[in-house]
Amino acid sequence: MKKFKRIISTLGLVCATSIPAIGLAEGQQCQFDLSQSKLETSSCVRNGSISILKLVPRNQPSYETNLENLPTFVVFGDDLDAVLKTVGDGEKSYNNLIKLPNTEQISNSADASVAAKSKMVQDSWRLVNMKDIVYEGPGGSEGPGVVCSTLERKVKEGYVVVSQCNSFYENDISDFKRLLGLIVGQK
Repeated sequence: MKKFKRIISTLGLVCATSIPAIGLAEGQQCQFDLSQSKLETSSCVRNGSISILKLVPRNQPSYETNLENLPTFVVFGDDLDAVLKTVGDGEKSYNNLIKLPNTEQISNSADASVAAKSKMVQDSWRLVNMKDIVYEGPGGSEGPGVVCSTLERKVKEGYVVVSQCNSFYENDISDFKRLLGLIVGQK
């Protein structure tokens, strides 16, 4: 079974890298110049007027059961309400797109502190949602955690919403803000 999944993943990667950027709507493309980012495009899906771009860590396995390699999602659309509905709240995870692993082991999920939220301030971006999620460690102690953030912004073609979970170290915050800048620079 693992071999079959590996073959399918390899075929998907070959197809994704050999197909030129796919036009989604006027001025919108699946592919962005992410050469200055630690992320690369994994997939791009068009759902009606909504485009969903999935980004994964560059040169690392994309295990969605691993907190360090959770995908980042960039969602574009003309209607902000439709874009935000696509991202959603998620019933047992952070949102509809980012599925946290082992949700039964989450010991605490709360709104991030004001101090954490202040670190995510970025020109022309609005923080939609930010959660501090902590997993249970051995013996009921506090285990690993992630901070998940969703930001939105109006762009020429409509709206863009970016959602990411990371360890929230300074370099994670800087990388996320760099990604936001790259998106705006190409829109």
